[in-house]
Amino acid sequence: MSIGLTESQLDAALDGVDISDGSFGAHDGEEVIDLEEAIKRFKQAWMNENASPKLLSSQYELVHAIVQQIDEFEAFTANYTQQQKLDLSYNIRRMEISRLQYIINSYIRTRLRKIEKDPVGILKEHEDRINGVSTSTEELLEEKEVEFAENYFESSRKLLLDEFLGSLAQCLQKVPRITETNSTARVFFEVIVDNCESITVPKLKDKELEFIVPLAKGDRFLAPFKCVEELLEKGHIKLL
Repeated sequence: MSIGLTESQLDAALDGVDISDGSFGAHDGEEVIDLEEAIKRFKQAWMNENASPKLLSSQYELVHAIVQQIDEFEAFTANYTQQQKLDLSYNIRRMEISRLQYIINSYIRTRLRKIEKDPVGILKEHEDRINGVSTSTEELLEEKEVEFAENYFESSRKLLLDEFLGSLAQCLQKVPRITETNSTARVFFEVIVDNCESITVPKLKDKELEFIVPLAKGDRFLAPFKCVEELLEKGHIKLL
């Protein structure tokens, strides 16, 4: 994925002006999108991550692309005079950038909190995806997140060993792992594509029985997360 904007294009995107006719260079095989589309996708990724009971696939390509454009804007306006900084359009853009920075920070914090709950399980799922064992081909973690998960687990293990596990017999010196199941977690979602495949949902009174729920674009439902997880990964639904 690649994004490349001039200052005027950045201004247009942050002002909400349609710049979809802009075509920006990319390496072969990469998707080319404009900044406005990148922001739209990232805001939805942020909402999905906040509403999801489990860690979703990494969307740091969007984060890095948006941050790069913000940095370029900051560099371009670094030498603005005091009079230029009093301009209304400049301050509107600054407000939009502040909102984007808040969303980016919130997205990162939300993901780190989920990693802290089960670093071992998340690292295993990430490795399974890389090795083709998982049904999903999207990478779960960004490189820095992998490093964070490994360091967090190692620090927790060392703390537990120093505090009390070290005084136990060797066979009992195991770091406890608290896992959370998402089998009963439910989410609100909206269908965002045409011809979306149906989902199978267990009945409330008898979990052994299931019924099929047809989905049409614009439909909104409350359903178990495990029933819609695959559709979310495909981008066919969004969480609310």
